Amino acid sequence: MGEVQRWVEAGVREITLLGQTVDSYQDADLPPPETGDPDESQFPHLLRRIAQDVPGLLRLRYTSPHPRHLTPSLARAHADLAVLAEHVHMPVQSGSDRMLRRMIRRYTRAEYIERVRRLQAARPGLTLSTDIIVGFPGETEADFAETLSLVEEVGFVSLFGFKYSPRPYTPALKLGDDVSETEKSERLARLFALAEAQGKAHLARLVGTRTKVLVEGDSKADSDLGPTLQGRSVRNEIVHVLGTGGADLVGHEIEVTITRAHRHSLLGDADPTHLASLPRRTARAGRRALAVVS
Repeated sequence: MGEVQRWVEAGVREITLLGQTVDSYQDADLPPPETGDPDESQFPHLLRRIAQDVPGLLRLRYTSPHPRHLTPSLARAHADLAVLAEHVHMPVQSGSDRMLRRMIRRYTRAEYIERVRRLQAARPGLTLSTDIIVGFPGETEADFAETLSLVEEVGFVSLFGFKYSPRPYTPALKLGDDVSETEKSERLARLFALAEAQGKAHLARLVGTRTKVLVEGDSKADSDLGPTLQGRSVRNEIVHVLGTGGADLVGHEIEVTITRAHRHSLLGDADPTHLASLPRRTARAGRRALAVVS
């Protein structure tokens, strides 16, 4: 808590809580879990404490959680806390129940879908990304087809995909590595193609809408339309922003109308009325927008 407060006092606007299964968080200084559910943790209490004790924080994200701990208490936190971003990265690894058992993931496909739908219902408009492994020992074409269908059913806007490779001291070593490198590469290419199509469709749907963008700095994309800044929306899309007149807006959240969708990002125009209403920030406070706390 103190680290979050110090970053915000230094001018940081967005914090990402980082940890292995971060949503299993436990702390003796927080109230006990809300229920006796073995999947319940004190993570929802942590999020509420940060929102209460650090009101100057603009956005709060976390990664990487585990689906088992996506409990009703965590969903309610997303419904209640405006500071929580409208995007969650929720690893799934496979859409096949047989593979999930072999991976010792401790949830089923149906349970995963039920939990992410609960989260989306609590925060309408929330988007999801995920991690997926292809070619895990024993994965058949039918198993992989179930993964593709899960990606479509959930509607992930992006994902990280990986080919299985043996790692020392892991239980999977006992299973062997019976999926050929050729099959792994082919499946990964199909997975990426699907993810690319879904991401492209998601960005296209945002053209004409308004969104809030936290400015991180000058755009890395070439533009012949004038000075361009870059930031991220509350859902985590990369947005290139025109119409700022070259002003130093790092650390400011600005209103933007989306005018164009690119392959992996958006282009938009800043609202001049909103720009004129922004409070002045000190040079120290305005130079860093993001921080990660582990």
